[in-house]
Amino acid sequence: MAISAFGIAKDEAIQVFRHWPQLVTLASVWSLIATAAVVAACFYFAWAEGRPVDIGQYLDRMADGDLTRQYTIITGLATVFGQLATAIGWTRLVLLDEQPRGWLYIPYGSARYFGRYLIVLLLCVLLAVPGIVIGGFVGAFVPGSAGRIAGAVIMGIGGLAAIYFCIRMWLIFPAIAIQDDDMTLTRSVKLTGKAPIAAVIAPLLSYLPFVVIDLIIEAIPALLPMGYVATAIAVLTEFLSTFALLAAIAASSGVMAVLYAKLVPDSRALADAV
Repeated sequence: MAISAFGIAKDEAIQVFRHWPQLVTLASVWSLIATAAVVAACFYFAWAEGRPVDIGQYLDRMADGDLTRQYTIITGLATVFGQLATAIGWTRLVLLDEQPRGWLYIPYGSARYFGRYLIVLLLCVLLAVPGIVIGGFVGAFVPGSAGRIAGAVIMGIGGLAAIYFCIRMWLIFPAIAIQDDDMTLTRSVKLTGKAPIAAVIAPLLSYLPFVVIDLIIEAIPALLPMGYVATAIAVLTEFLSTFALLAAIAASSGVMAVLYAKLVPDSRALADAV
């Protein structure tokens, strides 16, 4: 089946901009919650260290310093519900033309969606293990730089192969979003065999415009002198950066929704919605 990865990725990225009111409904409050969590963490770190509260300084340390790990954990936990709400809500918008229901709405199937995400992530790690082991042996027993290079190449190939097969399992996500109980991980791999390149490349391509936007947003505070205005802009940047992340998730979810519609023509869930 001929499916253009670039065409789908481009179309779905454009759809995110075109349907910005729906994206605002899905993502804005969750972005605000994540930003509030980061600001609250700045106050906590200042209290724990016995220092005056300097939000700008702590945001700098979170971005590129000794608090980066804590920042990753905080934002990950603070945005998990927003990611689920955006992914499921956007999938239902694309496949069922269902408008987002509310600012803090947790869609049905969120727990199952998150559970399958963890399973796919675990499978990706397990599939990468053979390449890591073989590459490690080659690097250890083949002398010189040739062994290290060969080992790194083998590990890289093993990691890419694991990512390739795991992304082909992603049809499970739009299926969960529209309550298609017939889809399984193995069936997803089988169905994406009709267009394996598009199924793997298109979701990744759809992220790129929003990655560029996020890089531009995050570069703004570094161009400003320290002060209250710069701190306020840094906080706003945190909000916009999270919003850009959720926009990227919406685009990727849209791509998987389109692939689902093309690759699963016998979907009972879609037929019942018509």
